[in-house]
Amino acid sequence: MTPAAFAAPKKITVKPMQLLTTVGSPEEVSGAVISGTYIIVFGTKSSKAYARAIDTTGKELWNLSLDQSPASIATAAAVDSVGDIWIAGSTPLAMGLIPPTSAAVPINPDNTSIPTNVFVNDLHAVTIWKVSATGALQFTNTLPTSYVLFPTAIAVDKTGASVVGIMGTDKGNAGFLANTDLTGNFSKLLQLGVANTTADAVVRHSDATVTVAGSSSETLAGKKLVGIADGVLIKVSKGLKVTSVVRS
Repeated sequence: MTPAAFAAPKKITVKPMQLLTTVGSPEEVSGAVISGTYIIVFGTKSSKAYARAIDTTGKELWNLSLDQSPASIATAAAVDSVGDIWIAGSTPLAMGLIPPTSAAVPINPDNTSIPTNVFVNDLHAVTIWKVSATGALQFTNTLPTSYVLFPTAIAVDKTGASVVGIMGTDKGNAGFLANTDLTGNFSKLLQLGVANTTADAVVRHSDATVTVAGSSSETLAGKKLVGIADGVLIKVSKGLKVTSVVRS
């Protein structure tokens, strides 16, 4: 029997990696997305959410402070079909929603600007910013909640966006899902779990349903644990009802 003949494999040319630019310290950068030929870097610097664009040479094209709140974080982003950037994060509740408390006026003979103290425990509002590819802030919308929260992912399609993440509860941590329309107006928030669940990724479907991927160590929609902690796929209807849970 004649052995089969094979062509010699092609030699693959490997180019060494080169530093394009420095975009910030690791704690300041949450991630990056691509809009056309632009690289959009987003994150939090000096307790303020930001986004900035660079080109393929590393040149900065624009740098935008996303929010005027005393503190804000930008933690997830996605690009829509026309190149606009949807960024999710969290901000404090609107000052008007927080009951005023009496406080001593600090001595300030030099009239120095004293920043408002805002801590992680104040970040109770899911916030979404839409930014054009040229760096114009098109809108900001928020959804107040009762818990501290951290958005982990956002998905965008022709009808709107879905934001998922993790929020602290009285018993531990839960996942959450919030949908918006194309103008950024939020639906109500859907809590996933009560004590030990995360929501880490989200997919929007053409029938207006949503699939959330995460992990859980508690019973969800009647589905009990398979192991100590399970990966979960949660299907959610257009009306924000959990219709199925797959655990592994």
